[in-house]
Amino acid sequence: MRFWSSLKAPRMALGLDIGPSTVKLVELARSGRGEWTLIAHARATVPGGAVVDGQIERLDSVADAVRDLVRRAGVRSRRVAMALPTKNVILRRIRMRSNMSDEEAAVHVETEAASFVPFPLEDLALDFNVIGPAAGSASEVDVLIAAARKDRVQDRLALAEAAGLEPMIVETESNASQLALREWRRRGGRLQPDETMALIELGHESTNLKVIAGEDILFEREQAWGARQLIDRVMRQFGLNEEQARAGQLVGELPAAYAAELVPDHANATAREIDRLLQFFYAGSPGRRLSGIVLAGGAAALDGLASRVSDATGVQAVVIDPFEHMLVGPGVDHRTLAGQSAAYLQACGLALRSFES
Repeated sequence: MRFWSSLKAPRMALGLDIGPSTVKLVELARSGRGEWTLIAHARATVPGGAVVDGQIERLDSVADAVRDLVRRAGVRSRRVAMALPTKNVILRRIRMRSNMSDEEAAVHVETEAASFVPFPLEDLALDFNVIGPAAGSASEVDVLIAAARKDRVQDRLALAEAAGLEPMIVETESNASQLALREWRRRGGRLQPDETMALIELGHESTNLKVIAGEDILFEREQAWGARQLIDRVMRQFGLNEEQARAGQLVGELPAAYAAELVPDHANATAREIDRLLQFFYAGSPGRRLSGIVLAGGAAALDGLASRVSDATGVQAVVIDPFEHMLVGPGVDHRTLAGQSAAYLQACGLALRSFES
């Protein structure tokens, strides 16, 4: 759902993923024939406490990191899409008459929102999207309403402007990830409408599971398990601070025990956590099975993780490359992208979303 957008779709746009430990940027271009090209990508760490529970607490620090990304990536576009954590957005599906004018629809959405949002309307950013004809009614359509606190949306807009970017859209993280997954499946010929897939995003603080059939999310659950557990163990075992531990991971300069002992232990523990998450889905959907598991996020490329998840769950798991089957621009550094592309799923989805505005 777009809370703020321009009217004209660009031929080149940015997606900016703002996480609790890193910010990631993707620039995509689309040709007249609909081909996608990865123009640039970059990531940078943010200081601890700069982003907490999706809230930007230290705007200057995060803006500095984003400006550095823009400079290093050499991006040409300044039009950017960002996202709010899905838990910060209230979604509600309603029906309304299909022949309403735009003004009538806006009033109707405000009236509906007032009935289920626990905040004054003047404190809300509201948007809605027509999903399609309502089942069993020729005169109604199904509509999805999205509502978020204005201050959360304005934080994103202020960040973009402080970094010298032009904000186009504020989406939900869930929608951005789902869009990137759907486009990846479409490009690779994997998009089968009868398939039920699990998308598992492995973040710094948490692991998020979405079970998706077609374009519908059947189940979603988050678990407090992420790369933080591995970082904490690196700090304890090797006597490093957090900045040193994270930098050592990125450049591959940790002691040999990291790859020989810590990574396999964490991969096994992560596979068990993923299997535990899936059991919640199976318990509520008896008889339904998954056709595959897609792993995304910064920790998805952990050595051996996909095979361990496959073994633990009995379902084939793969690590997503959201840029697979895209063209790649001459300025893209393949070395920095190798093994890290799964971390850019949300940023890629946001860049894709920019073209739908």
